[in-house]
Amino acid sequence: MSQKHGFVLLFACFIMSCSFMTWGAERDKQRQVTTARPLVFGILPFMTPVAIFTRFAPLRDYLSQQIQMSMFLETSPNFSAHLSRISQRRYDLLVTAPHFVPLAIDTTYYHVVAKSLDNIATCIVVKPNSAIQELSDLSGKSIAIPPETAMVTMVGREMFRDAGLIGEKTPQYMSFLTHNAAYEALTGQQIFAAVVSSNVLTTVSTTDYRRLACRDSFSSLGVLISTELPPLLQQQLTTAFLEIDKNPQGLTVLKTMKYTGFKVSENADFQAMRPYADRLQELELMSTPSP
Repeated sequence: MSQKHGFVLLFACFIMSCSFMTWGAERDKQRQVTTARPLVFGILPFMTPVAIFTRFAPLRDYLSQQIQMSMFLETSPNFSAHLSRISQRRYDLLVTAPHFVPLAIDTTYYHVVAKSLDNIATCIVVKPNSAIQELSDLSGKSIAIPPETAMVTMVGREMFRDAGLIGEKTPQYMSFLTHNAAYEALTGQQIFAAVVSSNVLTTVSTTDYRRLACRDSFSSLGVLISTELPPLLQQQLTTAFLEIDKNPQGLTVLKTMKYTGFKVSENADFQAMRPYADRLQELELMSTPSP
């Protein structure tokens, strides 16, 4: 063998060795994550804790099985705590509302990998036998709303403003801790309507309410992964989300969640949510939200 050929062979072996070392290092890094602790899967507290765990525990179990790692499902007591935990990089995997996504991206701890196929609608509902027929009929009336920081609440307020209910005609907004609580308040005598997410309406009987108006405006969920996780693990999690509707077990999970699936997404897809994210930050700094 010539000296030139020997050098080429030696160089090729060196490259292969580096490749195996890189692959092995990536595997070792993922193994360290596995043995150190379970992954923390954070969910926006848009429903009661019981409702959230009922709907999303099957997704946690499915993802855990797909990546062969244990996973801890966690929600927060309120939106403020959820935002705080995002800023602390508490989560390895995050499923949250679209207006939280820009703020999560701003931390540089997370990046978007997917979003739900299902668009969410903001709906204003009344009692089935209510005399209210259009939004203008709710001038000055008591309206139940989710937390002020909820995207649905922001859009709901826009709907009333667009209908001319401003100034003296502005409804009397009564804020509740969750979307479910806002809907349930509709059964009270003092509440004339409720601003709710279409997700909530999928869990109740259609005979218990009447839709007065709805506005489709955004993808209901953003899926983000910690930038600190090993690239291989990030890819595995991403694939598990994107291919969940191609798996019989995954389809069962989606049915329980009342979603149809997920599609590829990236940070730029949520840029349109920036005004709502800015409003979210503003509300977090205010003791009393402006009308």
